[in-house]
Amino acid sequence: MTLRGVGHAFGGRRALHPIDLDLERGSLLVVRGANGSGKSTLLRIIAGLLRPTTGSRACPGTAILLAPGDGARRRDRVCTAVQSAAAVSGGEVPGGVAHLLEQVHLPASIGGQRVEELSSGQRGRLTLALALVVVADLVCLDEPSAHLDAAGAQVVADVVARLRAAGRTVVVATHDRVTAPADGVITLEGGRVVEAVV
Repeated sequence: MTLRGVGHAFGGRRALHPIDLDLERGSLLVVRGANGSGKSTLLRIIAGLLRPTTGSRACPGTAILLAPGDGARRRDRVCTAVQSAAAVSGGEVPGGVAHLLEQVHLPASIGGQRVEELSSGQRGRLTLALALVVVADLVCLDEPSAHLDAAGAQVVADVVARLRAAGRTVVVATHDRVTAPADGVITLEGGRVVEAVV
């Protein structure tokens, strides 16, 4: 995935100043910054959901963007949400729904509950489970550790490792520390890159 001179403005307000970026298959990029720093705008551009107002984006294959609670309809039962996410991308649920839920430290017993009945932390873990079953070449996770405790943060790191092992490129936007070893880290402030280690 390649960005060249990519920037974005909402009306007359510059939300993201031009940035160049190269992501190799199976790599992990962490985008850090406070709320309003431009992280979500950058992720939406990387995922192909927002057309940049300047520059160009090239991304072979498919891309998804997930934030905590995304990917499942609130009225669906958890097992249905997981199966639907897998089916939409032509994949399956390896080992079954119960096994998948265990991988993100959710009890198999919640499979019959509706998504709207879950706590915010449980919905965040469910989103991580969906990231594992949706077939995409590039997976963008926006603040995946929001509403999660220290154990949940480790689940994020485990999911990122599984995605990378499957050859997926992963981009994580966060204002927290990410325990997974990253290939690159950029820090945004006011829509500008103020620090980059790539």
